[in-house]
Amino acid sequence: MVTNPQSGTGKTVVSLTLAATFGRLRKVPVLAWDLSGTHRTRGGSADPPDADFDVLSADDLLAARLTSSKSYVSLSRRLAQDYDVLLLDTGNDVTAPGWRAASSIADHLVVPTTLRPEGVDAGLRTLKYLAPLNLSSAARSAIAVICCTDPDTGSDTVERIAERYRPYVRDVVVIPFDESLRGGETVAYDELGAPAQGAYLELAAAVVRASHTD
Repeated sequence: MVTNPQSGTGKTVVSLTLAATFGRLRKVPVLAWDLSGTHRTRGGSADPPDADFDVLSADDLLAARLTSSKSYVSLSRRLAQDYDVLLLDTGNDVTAPGWRAASSIADHLVVPTTLRPEGVDAGLRTLKYLAPLNLSSAARSAIAVICCTDPDTGSDTVERIAERYRPYVRDVVVIPFDESLRGGETVAYDELGAPAQGAYLELAAAVVRASHTD
């Protein structure tokens, strides 16, 4: 479950690039599932023919007429039979059926944020909110992802944010600025620079470690 209720925190970029990383390096079936209902064209723009993962877009969900949390949960169980990795991009509305379904079925939390204070605070509130609920085990293995969207980001700023998250997460992964990710959604894995590819490999490894220690 990739979640942060604040818009512009990197949920879509992290979901898609992590999906590309798993698909490329682990060679397993991967699905990036857009639960937000807002990225209506994501399936077309972010799932090129040579992608190493599949995308279930908002358009696909509309066609399936999913209207309740129960229907999302039912679909997720069917998809889990075909995919080793499901990455759920929850969007910003914590009252939406898709968000509620994701919070009930997710094995792990990935909470992305940029350096903007509103995104940092929203991510922390999400971790504190989910911890007492049914997702408590996932919250304990949560991973914070700090997305650097400015090439001049200072290391001191990143470390201050990381320190705020560390009491609530298992790992903190920093994604360095990469020009190819500036567009916000479309992912071309081979166009990522070595530092960004390395950071996403670290993120994928953190997810795998959390899976093995649950």
